[in-house]
Formats: sequence, C-alpha cells, structure tokens
Amino acid sequence: MSTKSVKYSKQYTIGVDFGSLSARAVLMRVSDGEVVSTRVFEYPHGVLYDTLPAGTPLPPNWALQVPADYRNALHILIPRLMADTGVKPEQIIGLGLDVTSTTMMPTTIDGVPLCERINFVSEPHAYIKMWKHHAAQRQADRILALAKAENVPWLKQFGSFISGEHYLPKVAQIADEAPMLYEKCGRLVEVGDWLVWQLTGKESRNYCSAAYKMYYSKTEGDVSPGFLEKVNPLLKNLRSKLPPRVVMPGDVAGVISAEASEFTGLLAGTPVSAAGVDAHVTSIGSKVTSEGDVLLIIGTSTCIMMLSDEYREVDGINGVVPDGIMPGMNAYEGGQAAVGDIFAWFCENCVPQAYYEEAKQKNISIQQLLTAKASGKKPGETGLIALDWINGVRSTLMDFDLSGLICGVTLETKPEDIYRALVEATAFGAWKIVSQLIKEGVAIDIVYASGGIPLKNPMLMQIYADVFNRDIFIIDDQYSAAVGSAILGFAASEKGGGFKNLGSIVEKYRHEPETVYHPIRENAAVYEKLFEIYSELYEEYGRRTDIMKRLRKIRGDTQ
Repeated sequence: MSTKSVKYSKQYTIGVDFGSLSARAVLMRVSDGEVVSTRVFEYPHGVLYDTLPAGTPLPPNWALQVPADYRNALHILIPRLMADTGVKPEQIIGLGLDVTSTTMMPTTIDGVPLCERINFVSEPHAYIKMWKHHAAQRQADRILALAKAENVPWLKQFGSFISGEHYLPKVAQIADEAPMLYEKCGRLVEVGDWLVWQLTGKESRNYCSAAYKMYYSKTEGDVSPGFLEKVNPLLKNLRSKLPPRVVMPGDVAGVISAEASEFTGLLAGTPVSAAGVDAHVTSIGSKVTSEGDVLLIIGTSTCIMMLSDEYREVDGINGVVPDGIMPGMNAYEGGQAAVGDIFAWFCENCVPQAYYEEAKQKNISIQQLLTAKASGKKPGETGLIALDWINGVRSTLMDFDLSGLICGVTLETKPEDIYRALVEATAFGAWKIVSQLIKEGVAIDIVYASGGIPLKNPMLMQIYADVFNRDIFIIDDQYSAAVGSAILGFAASEKGGGFKNLGSIVEKYRHEPETVYHPIRENAAVYEKLFEIYSELYEEYGRRTDIMKRLRKIRGDTQ
C-alpha cells in the first residue's frame, strides 16, 4: 500500500506481543508514538504442562501450547483495536509482532500445524514447544558436548553453553523421540515467523530468533549439515525444513494477503515487519537503545538485555549478536528462567488458607498481602537465603536440571519471610548476570526495568536497587513489547526506512522515565554480605555438587 494515497492526516501502526499466557495488541499513532488503544487476548488453552487437550499425559518438564490460540489472537485483536477507535484500514501503514523464543512447532509444507492433523492430535511433539519447555535438556547437553569436541566457532558467542530453551535441542528432541513426525513435517518453524506467514502468505525467518536461538550468522549462515547429522542423522536435512529467507525485524517480510485482509480488516498490501523476539522488541518499545543501557524485563521470567559498541564473548550469557536489537550495536542477552512464576508457585502451593482469608477481608490479592507483610522486614532479618532455580537456571550456568533451594528455615519462619527471600533471590540472580558482564569488561551505564511486576511491586524494585547498589529507572508502560512491535511495523512501512533507520525512529519517540528507585546505603551494605552467601551456594550447588541432579534422577526413576 502506498502511503501517498492515504487521505487521512493521522496514520497508525499495530503491534502485537505474544506472551506466555496472553497476546497484547496496541494501536500506535505514528506522529508522536501515542498508544491510542490496547487489547488483550488470554489464550483459552493456556500452557499445557500435564496433558494435551485430547487427554494424552505429558512427562515432567514439558510446556506446550495450542497454535489456534495464537491464530485466534490475530483474528480477534486487530479488528477490535480498529473498532474501538474508529480508525480506518487506510490509516494503518504497518504491522509488527513479537513472540517469546524459542517457541516453535512442526507444520506441513504449507504451514498447517501438525497437531491440527487428525493423525497427530494425540502426539505431544506435534504441538508448540514453549520457551520454557525444558524436556530437551538431554539433547542440549549432547549438542554442547559435540560443539566442544568439534571446537565450533559459534559456541563462545552463546556463553559456551547450549540451552534446552534453544531451537536446536527442541528439534533434536523431536528427531530422537518422534522420528516419523520429524520426517513427515515440512517446516520446523518459530511461531513468530509462522504468524507472519499467516498474515502475508510468504515464509521468512526473523534474524533475531535465527541469530540468538538457531546459531545463525550473517557471515557463516546456519549450523553446518555435517554437525547436525552428528547430533542426529535425521537432522542432516534440517535446512530444508526452515523458511528460506532471513529478514531483519523492521524490514518488510511481506504484505497483508487477501486472505489475511478478510480476518484482520486491514487492507491487502499493508506492510508487515519480520517478527521479533519479545525481550529484544521490549528494548525498542522501552526506548532503551543506547550504549551501556541495561534493561531488566521482569515478568514470568526475566530477560536482561544490554547494548554495547564492544563485542565480547562472555561465558554464561545467552548470547551476543551484532545488530541483535539496533543497527550497528552488539546486543547481549542474559536471563532467569523464572521470576513471576516463582512467586505464583509459592502463592499457589505454600501459603496457608488463613492468609487467603485475610487477603479477601482486605480486598487485596494474596501477593499484595505477602508483599505488605514482607515489606516490614529489614534486609537479613528473615535469616533466609534462596536460590532462584525453581525452573532451572538460564544464565550463567545454563542448566535446567538444577532446582531451587531455601536455606535458613526455622520453626519461626513465616510465609512472608520465604516470599521476601524468593524476591531477594531473583534480585541476586539478576545481579549475578549483570556483574558477569561487568567483570568481562562490558561497560554498564544506566539500569532500567520494565514489565508488569516493576510497575506493581515497589518492594521488589527497592530490593533490586539495593542489591544492584544502583539507581533503577522504571519504564512506565506495561505494553512495551507491543509498542516495540508497533515501532517495527512503522519501520517496515514505506515511510519508515526499515531496520537501518530504527535508531532514528526510536529517538523520535524517546522520553525519560519518571519513576526511579535509589539504593538505600545501609540496605545495600547488608545485601552485599548476603550476595556473598548467595554466590557461595551458587557455586556449591551449581558446579561442585550434583545433589540436585541426583534428586531429579530419583524423581524420574519413580514415575
């Protein structure tokens, strides 16, 4: 669609952020970046941990989803955004989207999810494997051992670790455990790329997912077929199951097809950006895109993004990729496998009924009650310290066979004491990652935090500021990822200029955060001592002993 033919003075873009439990969409005014409408779609099937919709039981550490939930989000959110505001299809000049990663699935050659074929409705491997599907750790360990033995050049770029959350271990698990399905599928596709395919009718791979999760390089291309064949002989043809084009987020992956025009209400020909990874796109939507900026994206898990002119291969991080977020800059990624999920787990499983009754009487949530009670504690007062590994470890150990630990419990310990210790553990885990970057010579300037939790929990953010002993600036937009996708949609439009122009676009919309948490000197001094203890436990249980792995094996043997 040519923007020259638009008769309306106001133009808009749409951004859709596909998270773990819901999709969030925004309609953004191009002139000033103002979000004029938002919509949320909760996935009806949520996350499949225990059984498939057809009743097939799932083993431990699986996390699957239903592709129809993602497709229906597009069908519902985009028309409703426009209906809410009266914005006309002619006024929409671009669309972008992001998805958690690696979130992937097998499809037919023409993009039909295999789980929607009658022969595969009861096959777990036919469904979407979420980012937090951790049942491929055995394959990740095998790939890591092979990568070290082969001395592959790309391993150090990803912290010298292979994560079970990455694309290749999940594909290898399919090839190992469901070889017939692997051979039958036409594509093994990232869900973000599949959604763009649904909108445009054209296949592409977004560079962000390819580079961070598939070990793709602009100069070297994909992992070699020879290496893949050693992982599993079936994988020698993996390239034939990948979309052929790699496209930068912010560049045009295609345009709205006639079919997609019917279900979205957008004009056929409207540009669609290549997809992005949620955390990386959140940096764009938060306008945290300068040298030395660190962004803590705190939600069900935490992603830690940092931009630098310097390229350094840092052990234990998720990866460093040139042009990974912004043109001409190196984007470092680290993260924690669970944060909000830890607090939810504790509330659902470890809090007595009396606390729920008290929360109901006060007309507040159970987490608000626990936060209020825990806020009255001083640093160190609980006598507890915890390891934030309840969903395994992403950075800096990259080991999902590790598990959580709470140390110092006595008969006097109360639920709010444990809750506070878990909050502190997530802060220590985040600081462990950032301090590793600093140790390796990556300069840190300003620390930001985004997501729903930083906006809702002042106690948590004060603890983070005290643990980091730095000011932490809060991004005051709970839809930052969707806004980032809307910005990608603008970049992909005729007037946007593509990925190469992303820096100037973001600069146009930048504004300074209003909320900042300053470290409290006496608290920071106590947390420095507690972090030393956390680090001792980190080394003991993460590297020196295999107690947690032995416990996991015994658990597996009894099931």
